[in-house]
Amino acid sequence: MTFVLFLDSQISTESEELEQTLENFPKLAKDQNVCRFLQKKLETNNPALTSRIFEKVITEFNKLTVDPFGNYLCQKLMESCSKEELGNIIKVLATDLVNICLNSHGTRAAQKLIEVVNEESHIQLIVESLSKDVVKLIKV
Repeated sequence: MTFVLFLDSQISTESEELEQTLENFPKLAKDQNVCRFLQKKLETNNPALTSRIFEKVITEFNKLTVDPFGNYLCQKLMESCSKEELGNIIKVLATDLVNICLNSHGTRAAQKLIEVVNEESHIQLIVESLSKDVVKLIKV
């Protein structure tokens, strides 16, 4: 009986921690521990949880892709999210994709984006975004 109560309290604590993290995410977005915590949550392959994390992260996505810790969260989210959510990520990144590619952390996130995308409309949007500034990409 004690073991069950312990597990229930541990689950409750983890649930509360997740809720607090998501509630305060914009302030905590670039924190290494927060990013790792959310990456672990994405590894549970829970679509509802992934969507909740997506909703909080998408507003900070451009900034997170070039962050030393946030880029890993972005990469994990790209692997875990739905095709529709991935399309929204591409739309958010499209205006700044070249600059993201030129950043040492952002380039990893851009590579992951190219790796996971498989819808023709998504590929086309990425190509359009990058083709606007090919010279800048080549000179690096």
